[in-house]
Amino acid sequence: MKRNGILTIRRMKECEINRLTGKESCREVNPKKVMTLQQAETAKQRAERFALNVLRDEDLADDIADESLEDWIERKGITIKNPQKENKPMATRQPSKADLENKIAELEEELSEYKEREEQMCELLGLEPEDEDEEIEDEDFEEEDEAA
Repeated sequence: MKRNGILTIRRMKECEINRLTGKESCREVNPKKVMTLQQAETAKQRAERFALNVLRDEDLADDIADESLEDWIERKGITIKNPQKENKPMATRQPSKADLENKIAELEEELSEYKEREEQMCELLGLEPEDEDEEIEDEDFEEEDEAA
């Protein structure tokens, strides 16, 4: 964040509660050093290549390569975040029985309105409304397929 031409790094706090004493201890965390485990692994690989290609220091590159990821993360002061927490959608509320019954009543009312419209249209056109209980047989579809 830039203010009056001065670059300031916004700091976050990471707090833990000691299980034995119940006391809270906080430390400031540089937001640029908060990353997922995969991002930290990539950063370690980049550091190794930087030491080798830019600094031309094979010993440093070997030291970084030999160091475990956990040790490197601790030495660099990186805080690992859990990426799954950010991507999880909020839990959705399950509809109650009353909600479902209201929805069914609304849909039944809507269906009856459509049936009334269908009957009115059939009367205007001089047609008989189709019987809902009529079974559709596969032969009806086969005839249409052959015609096409």
